[in-house]
Amino acid sequence: MNGPPHCGKDTAVKQLVPYIHFMHLKFAAPLKRMVCGLLNISMSQLEELKDTPYPMLQLDNGSIIAEYGTIRALLIHLSENVLKPLYGQHFFGKALWNDARSTTEKLFLVSDSGFLPEAAYVIGKAGHKNVLQLRIHRQGCTFDGDSRSYWSHEYTPMREIHNNMTKHDLTMRVLSAILRTWPETELLRQPDWIKQ
Repeated sequence: MNGPPHCGKDTAVKQLVPYIHFMHLKFAAPLKRMVCGLLNISMSQLEELKDTPYPMLQLDNGSIIAEYGTIRALLIHLSENVLKPLYGQHFFGKALWNDARSTTEKLFLVSDSGFLPEAAYVIGKAGHKNVLQLRIHRQGCTFDGDSRSYWSHEYTPMREIHNNMTKHDLTMRVLSAILRTWPETELLRQPDWIKQ
């Protein structure tokens, strides 16, 4: 899934749990685990506190370091200024592919695909016919001030999904796109709309 912050990517994935078998992966997962260890916080604390000034990221005189005053800013700094320059633009793609190979699930949903080099590595490993890019759009949600963006990859199928509806409608649109691409997807239950 590819879309700006707060457009509904994670919400859609969570809502799909009762409908299909899949493994939820994130490119940012290794980075977030690293920061959780560094700050000695849980993943839920990281998500809750991500956009607020964090005490450990302050100078002794009490002023917040502009670039690193929030956990989100620290995540971006570590990704863009430390890990990618050291290990290459494909670093998070390689990490995600390693996670994907560690399971027997046939379907993987990646809810934070914001950088083409990371996605391109996974597409190269999986094969473009085995990948579907879902671009999620939602009114008022943009990539302004974000280093991520919408992207496209040659020969990789892509669907535009507009989230101007309820969680259920968003979920059904995502599920429909998946089932149209891979009709053999194993269902946990069949919603009425699939039977029509």
